[in-house]
Amino acid sequence: MSEFFCTTSVTHKLEEFCHSPIFGIKKSHHIWIMGQQEEAVIKRLKRLGLRLSYVELYRADIFTQLFESIFFIQNLMFLMARKYGYKQLKYVLRQDILKVSSDIIYDNAN
Repeated sequence: MSEFFCTTSVTHKLEEFCHSPIFGIKKSHHIWIMGQQEEAVIKRLKRLGLRLSYVELYRADIFTQLFESIFFIQNLMFLMARKYGYKQLKYVLRQDILKVSSDIIYDNAN
């Protein structure tokens, strides 16, 4: 999401999210929860007035859940790109950040 739209996105396990990151949530953020039978959690989070979406993962196999999550997020990004008329990945347009990122990754000291 960060490279695709140049927006902040962070992933957490639900247990981890509720220990610390939840305190940094703003009303303008949108929370996506992917899990199994998390209706009680969703109900509690909705009491805070947060914008959130829930995707139920029906299969118990962790690898199946992983692949379903990956494909879901990829499709979501493509649908959003189409909706907003994006024709190019946004990170390519941020040449200053792209250069610094590449320099750090490839250890260019210049």
